[in-house]
Amino acid sequence: MKIDATYADAEMRYLVDVDIIHDGCRKVTDYIIKVCEAFGLCKLHINFKKVRQVYLRFISQSKKRGKIVRGTMVVMLKFLHKNIRILFTLFAKDYKYYDSLFFYEKRTMTTIIKMYHQQKEMLRLKLYTCEDRILSIFQPHVRAIVHGKAKNDFGDKIGVSIVEGYTFINHRSWDAYNENQDLVLQIQLFKERFGCLLATLLADKIYLNKIN
Repeated sequence: MKIDATYADAEMRYLVDVDIIHDGCRKVTDYIIKVCEAFGLCKLHINFKKVRQVYLRFISQSKKRGKIVRGTMVVMLKFLHKNIRILFTLFAKDYKYYDSLFFYEKRTMTTIIKMYHQQKEMLRLKLYTCEDRILSIFQPHVRAIVHGKAKNDFGDKIGVSIVEGYTFINHRSWDAYNENQDLVLQIQLFKERFGCLLATLLADKIYLNKIN
């Protein structure tokens, strides 16, 4: 049996904080407009065009220096905070406004709020990462995986075994983990599948530790 770890690509764009915040601004604006139109409420002053112009001005620049990035993030986070307050003020007035959103929209809204707090805290502390960092408001379960020579891969990590040409996925996780933890699991699953212990095991040196 041969064992190794790899990852399944989530096919998402490369992580840029400004893009994630812009997605949040756009979706919260969409939800405000949806609620207002569904219940005939007067249109609120949300002015998404201003943030859109800031975002387009940012992505059009060839050299995005730290000061420019931080300035853009500050403007967009202020807008996002303002619109989140507007939306939750509507929800507080009548629960039916909240119920008018689909389940996936409510889930996205929860993710946006978590993303807002993460980005605000990273900006305040001048950090570039945090625990359970949200990489996409549409795929909040995706995490960055260190894989081979690539600095950042986005997807789920899988532990696989190959037996006589057949591949078995024995461990799958959206959070990064050390594959040397899989050795005992891989052997146990082999015994369950084939009713005996394996004769030969081929694996990388990373699996050689005191526990294994």
